[in-house]
Amino acid sequence: MSDHVIREKDTIYISTPYIRTPHHKQPLVFKDYLEPFEEEHRIHYSLQDYDKSHHLLQLLRTLYETQSTIIVDLNTGHWQELYATDLMFSDDMTHIVGFNGRQGTTQDIIIWERQKDSNDGRYTRVFSSNELYEQQYDDNKKNEVYEARDINWTADNKINVDFIYRVNPTDTVAFRSRYIYATDDKEGTWQRVLPDNDINN
Repeated sequence: MSDHVIREKDTIYISTPYIRTPHHKQPLVFKDYLEPFEEEHRIHYSLQDYDKSHHLLQLLRTLYETQSTIIVDLNTGHWQELYATDLMFSDDMTHIVGFNGRQGTTQDIIIWERQKDSNDGRYTRVFSSNELYEQQYDDNKKNEVYEARDINWTADNKINVDFIYRVNPTDTVAFRSRYIYATDDKEGTWQRVLPDNDINN
């Protein structure tokens, strides 16, 4: 893969033979944007993840304190930017879940669904929850341990999302909050179904 996904200075090039369609003979180009003395307008791309079995590449796009993820289908050259990080695909690849928010804090859990009638395999947002944002800014003033977040698909229609919080930033004891999301059996819509809290040392 290193021969075809290359960073040169401020640019990532994704070239053939991974992209095998006639209308993508030229490489895909993702170029950093660096404006002197304008930190809030700087854009940086970095390699985030590669799924070898599905030929799916993820790039992290950072703009000041916000981040998004670009997913690139290396078989077709189609790509899509999703405004979230730490993306996790369901086993059947029909859904994606990720975190939305500024660096250092999470505001939303977002779920996307693959569009069956889309030739380029695009995903559309079908669920968003801001419960995390509301809980972090309640009276307890919870402090999220940003690196300790975790997503697990327990089925193609059920997700466990775990967060580790401290009451005070310097605490050595933290607690876990688990959020469980699943589809409704009747309507097939996503919803939060059960919270579960416990203590972690």
